[in-house]
Amino acid sequence: PYMEGDAVTAAAQDRGLRYPCDERRVFLHYALDGKILDNEYAVPTALHRSDLDWFDRITLGHVHSPSIEERGTIIYTGAPLHHDFGDSGDRYAWLYGPTGPPQPLPLHFPRFVTSTYPRVPVPADAKSGFLRVLSTPKGLMGDVRKAATDAGWLDAVILEEHLPQEAV
Repeated sequence: PYMEGDAVTAAAQDRGLRYPCDERRVFLHYALDGKILDNEYAVPTALHRSDLDWFDRITLGHVHSPSIEERGTIIYTGAPLHHDFGDSGDRYAWLYGPTGPPQPLPLHFPRFVTSTYPRVPVPADAKSGFLRVLSTPKGLMGDVRKAATDAGWLDAVILEEHLPQEAV
């Protein structure tokens, strides 16, 4: 569950002490402070690598792109689907064996892509994703949606040009 500050580390260590095993693993939603994303931004969190030194393997969520770091000690599971417009990169399910790092099992999924009117891109794969078109004149919304589905998108969300930013 979501917690803030030191509660994250305290909860993880408490569970580890309560349920001892040969290999101490922790699964958390959080990212480690300073994790660099694909877009070159760092994720600010209260959780630091040194807070989890007690664990042999750390599995984290929060970051949408999967990765394995520190020779398999830290695993970011990533989001199994591109459920946010703008997400990119490969997605996996992870197979955990008794030893060694988890193995990626590639997933096939629809893409969520954003464009701005009048651009209606063609999808990379036939019937492979969903398109969002921004700043469309109100009178052309139906035409743009039809153009998107005719181009091969599974469906399209068409947003008006004067839609308030909060609504977008």
